[in-house]
Amino acid sequence: MDTVETIEEKKELSFQKGWFKVRQCDVPAVRIKLMSAFGVTTRVGFLNRLNGNVNHTEEERNAVEEIFNSYGITEIWGKP
Repeated sequence: MDTVETIEEKKELSFQKGWFKVRQCDVPAVRIKLMSAFGVTTRVGFLNRLNGNVNHTEEERNAVEEIFNSYGITEIWGKP
C-alpha cells in the first residue's frame, strides 16, 4: 500500500467525483462492493481510498470503474 505525496496525485487517485453521484439509497451497497474490491474492512481504509491517499492497483481501478458503471456513473476519477 503506497501512500500519495502530492495534492495533485490525490486528486487523480480520488474517486469522490463518482462517489458523490451515487444515489443515497445505493450508498451502502456501493460502499460494500468497493470495500470488497479493495480488500479493506474499516471505514478509515475506505476513506483513504476514496480521498486518494492510497495508490490503486490497475486491478482495483478496473473494479472501481466496473462498480460505478453498473450504477450508470461514468465520470468517476477526481475530486469535484
